[in-house]
Amino acid sequence: MASIGCCIEFDLFCNWDTEQDPPEYRLYVKDTMVTERTYRQSGRQYLHEIIPLDLEPGEYYIHLVHLNENGKFRMRNIEATKGPVKIIDDIKFEVINAG
Repeated sequence: MASIGCCIEFDLFCNWDTEQDPPEYRLYVKDTMVTERTYRQSGRQYLHEIIPLDLEPGEYYIHLVHLNENGKFRMRNIEATKGPVKIIDDIKFEVINAG
C-alpha cells in the first residue's frame, strides 16, 4: 500500500521540578521513533507538538518514553491537521484509505 501524508498535532505538558535536569523524552508512532526532545518549558505552559508523518492506512498510537524520569507528562487536544485521519482517543488515530 502507498503511504499517505498526514500531520498530527497535540499539546504536551510536563510537571517537573526545575531544580532537576529538564525532562527528556522520545515520541513514537507505533514502534517508530519520530523525535527525541528535551522539555525546557517551566511553569504551567504547554508545548505544541507537530508531527508530520507518511503512513500506510491503519490504526496507530502515540507513545511517549521518558529518558531520565524527571517529571510527569500529559498530552491533550490531539488533532489531525493534514490527511485523511480519524482521531480515536488521546493517543490513537486511524489513517483512512482515501482510495
